[in-house]
Amino acid sequence: MHYYFVYLRESLPIYGKFTFKDGVACVGIDDRYGYIDVNSRTVVPMIYDDSYISHYCSDGLIRVAKKGDVMDRVWGYVDKSGRTVIPCKFYDASDFSEGVAYVTEMASDYSNKWTGFIDTNGNKLVQCNYTFEKGFQEGMCVLSKDEKYSYLNKSFQLIAPFEFDLAESFSEGLALVKIGDKWGYIDRQGRNTFNPTAITNTNTNSTTETTESLEKEVKTMWDEANKYIDLANSSETKGEKLNYIKKADALYEIIQNTPNVESVLPLD
Repeated sequence: MHYYFVYLRESLPIYGKFTFKDGVACVGIDDRYGYIDVNSRTVVPMIYDDSYISHYCSDGLIRVAKKGDVMDRVWGYVDKSGRTVIPCKFYDASDFSEGVAYVTEMASDYSNKWTGFIDTNGNKLVQCNYTFEKGFQEGMCVLSKDEKYSYLNKSFQLIAPFEFDLAESFSEGLALVKIGDKWGYIDRQGRNTFNPTAITNTNTNSTTETTESLEKEVKTMWDEANKYIDLANSSETKGEKLNYIKKADALYEIIQNTPNVESVLPLD
């Protein structure tokens, strides 16, 4: 997270916690938050509690909340000028991603609720009663059911069963997933594209065959992670660099948590 100080033209000091996105940044004065543009002009008034405003603008919209009559708060969306685009009426709501947000709307008598996806005009697109985890990226979002994960495409179809123990967002056509102690990648059709052998616990009495298998497995992940670092170093955009670094970090973390990895870790 980046921290910085910015100043309004009136020279009022503003403490900013968040980076610019879509030409605006979330900042605060005296525990009240709003948005400024790149010229330090206030575009969304600083009237919101920290937990009542999204910290990033997405698809030109900012998620904001007001005190609800029954619920603690209800959510809606304003644009980058502070104009209300979708009124505060949702019991729960996500930031927009690729033109879609996940919301929960209660009936007027609070007897039932509607959960699903809406567009940037507030139109309901499709009902979805799975748990929303991560917004759309490259046309895929992450959902969960009974602590297992899967992916939904922009046609609102699941591309795989709820079988993953961990599921990362898509980047360059692939997503990192985990089933049990196995890690691999799937493509946007849900096909497995790279799945190393399961990592198993080893000890000092392990056989040579097991050690060789572990060494091969770790070397494969090590080389893959180093490839992503090379791609990050040669990337021309910040977004590409971050995506490659995230992929490398995920693999380095797997290596770090592998039992007895010190005995087979590449030294060069």
